[in-house]
Amino acid sequence: MTTTGITLNDLQEAIFRDQVMQARRMDEQGRFRAGLEQGDFATGLMLSGIQAEFPDVDTETARKLLRQRLQILRRLEEHGFYRPAEAA
Repeated sequence: MTTTGITLNDLQEAIFRDQVMQARRMDEQGRFRAGLEQGDFATGLMLSGIQAEFPDVDTETARKLLRQRLQILRRLEEHGFYRPAEAA
């Protein structure tokens, strides 16, 4: 517990509850758009990580590495070695 009495877990749960409430207020199109935005955000984070790991690569090479890593994750998931958190 921190000096303020709020733990990281408390903060994560509050953020999750807020996201659920926002999603419940959205129509189907809004939820779909939000999902696309989250996917773009996650892809951007992964691409930034690759560029930080390999600072000398150009954008196209970084995107190729990203596609390869996503394919590996997909194969691991198909074989049951990796399960998304919501499926665990």
